Amino acid sequence: MTEDKFRVYGYRWVILLVLMLGNVSLQVLWISYATVTLEAAAYYSVSESEILFLSTIFMITYIPVSFFATWFINRFGFRIGVGFGAMINGVFGFLRALAGPNYVLVLIIQLLISLSQPFFLNSSSLFSANWFPESERTTATGLSINSQLLGVAIGMILTPIFTVFYSFETMLLIYGFFSLIIGIIFVIVARDKPPTPPSLSPSKEAKITKGSTKLLFSNKQFLILIFVIFVGLGAFNMVTTYIELIAAPRGLTAIEVGNLGALLIFGGIIGNIIMSIIADRLRERVWLIRFSSLIAVFSFFLLYSICCPTRLRFIDNGQNKKDNGQNKRQL
Repeated sequence: MTEDKFRVYGYRWVILLVLMLGNVSLQVLWISYATVTLEAAAYYSVSESEILFLSTIFMITYIPVSFFATWFINRFGFRIGVGFGAMINGVFGFLRALAGPNYVLVLIIQLLISLSQPFFLNSSSLFSANWFPESERTTATGLSINSQLLGVAIGMILTPIFTVFYSFETMLLIYGFFSLIIGIIFVIVARDKPPTPPSLSPSKEAKITKGSTKLLFSNKQFLILIFVIFVGLGAFNMVTTYIELIAAPRGLTAIEVGNLGALLIFGGIIGNIIMSIIADRLRERVWLIRFSSLIAVFSFFLLYSICCPTRLRFIDNGQNKKDNGQNKRQL
C-alpha cells in the first residue's frame, strides 16, 4: 500500500471523546459508594463491609472477564465489542438507580455493571492503532487511560455533594441517566476503522508470532514489572475504596473525603504526565519505576502512621451501628 492510500481522519477525536466519556461513566459507577460508605450502609440497612463489596466486585470480575472481552473485541471489532460493554454499563447503571434499598438486587446489578469494565479498559490500544498515526497513538492511549482516573476523581467529588444537597437516591439516578446516555451515544457514534488506515504499522502490529506469549511470560523482568504493577494497583484500589472509612474517623465530612480522594487522583494524573515526559526525554524507564515505587511505599507508611491511632473500623459489628450510620458524622 502506497503513502497516498493513508489518511488521518478528524473523526478519530470524536470517537476518542465518546470512549473517554464511557470510561468516566464506568469509573463513576464503580466509585460511587466509596465516599458515602456510611450513608449507603444506612440506606441499604447492611454493614459497611457489604457496601465495600459493591466496589470490590469490580476487581474480582476483571481478570476472568478480561480474557473473554479481549477475544470478543478482536472477533467482532471495536464498535460491537466496546459497544456491548457500553450498553451493559448504561442499562444496568440506570437500573441500579431504580432498585431502591434492595441490597441483594443492587449487588446483582453491580456485578453486571462490573462485567463491562474489561471491554473499555482492553480496547484503548486497538482503537489507537486503528485510528491514529504512530506519532499520536501514545497521546490517544494516554488520554483514554487518564479519562479513567478522571472518572474516579469526578465520582469522588460529586457523589457526596449530590448526596448532601439532594439525596442518595438522586445521586444514583443522575449517574444512571449519564451512563445510559453515554452508552447510547457510543453505539451510534463509534466505528471500527476509518475507510483507509492512518499508517502502515497497524496491520504489522496486529500480527503476533507463535509462542510470543510464552516467551513473554518466561522473561524475568516482565514478571517483576507485572508484580510491581499488581501490588501498586491493588494498594491504590484499596485506598480509593476504603477512603471514607480511612478519613471519616479523623473528623472529615463526606465532601471533604471526596475532595481528598480527588486530590489523590489528580496527583496521579499529573504524575503520569510528568513521568511520561521524563521517560521520553531521557529514554529511561526502569529507574523511574523504582523511584515511583519508593515514593508509594513511603506514602503508605506515612498514611498508616497517621491513621493507625484512630483504630480504623472496616467492618460494622452490630445492627445498632448500621441503624445509626447516618448519625456517625455530620454531612
